[in-house]
Amino acid sequence: MFFSYSASSGAPILYLEDLFVEEAYRHQGICKALLSKLANLSIENHCCRMEWHAL
Repeated sequence: MFFSYSASSGAPILYLEDLFVEEAYRHQGICKALLSKLANLSIENHCCRMEWHAL
């Protein structure tokens, strides 16, 4: 995760690449909790959007 910048919006972007949860920890709400925390960080930092790319 890192912050980028949108020149067209004049605001930061929270950028996430490749979120992976080990099989043993899946179906426990971990990914949902991680994405929720990242969304809150995005709001706290006045981001215009959050981007997630799975390569």
